[in-house]
Amino acid sequence: TVLFASAEIPASGTAPFTAFATDTAGNTSALGSRSVQFDTSAPTAPVIAAISADDAVDYVEAAAGIVVVGTAEANATVEISLGQATKTVTADGSGAWTTTFGSRELPPDGSIHVSATATDGFGNQGPAGTRSVSFDTRGPGAPTINVVSTDDFVSAAEAPAGFSVTGTAEANASLSISIGATAKAVTADASGNWTAVFSPSDVAGMSGNMEV
Repeated sequence: TVLFASAEIPASGTAPFTAFATDTAGNTSALGSRSVQFDTSAPTAPVIAAISADDAVDYVEAAAGIVVVGTAEANATVEISLGQATKTVTADGSGAWTTTFGSRELPPDGSIHVSATATDGFGNQGPAGTRSVSFDTRGPGAPTINVVSTDDFVSAAEAPAGFSVTGTAEANASLSISIGATAKAVTADASGNWTAVFSPSDVAGMSGNMEV
């Protein structure tokens, strides 16, 4: 048995081992040899591509499950973790890999990190690559509409000036506010407040009870 120190071992590639024997009379044997492959470098962290195009998973996308794709060292074994679920796949000869998490494997709503590690054929495991993705699979609650024109009555004197409709909704939500056949698209602010302005021409000819 011969022990080689770590400093004497090549970092990577193929190295030949040779040996010969000499007996007590000084006779030397023929050379014996064996080629050994070395790979002491761990793979780099896998790269995870954008998930669901924008790293934000909504109800429709979650119901269908999500596909996670990325790149790693060619032919490496890649372990991908999302919440409590883990998938193991093999990168192809170009380093590309893909896996799917079913709807029942997805984490609760919120922001979470997807992580992936690569292990090469020699058992060297590299650092994890991560990507942050948000899950929001619950629709917003019904918006609240405040009293219109202080008393929910728009008089002949008020209509020519137009009026505003205000209320609250989920923060940053997009809303469509409709009166009759007229609709206004608005966005709630970070506190959930929104305002839709109806011009005189929007309400011209309206009369009777109208739902907002």
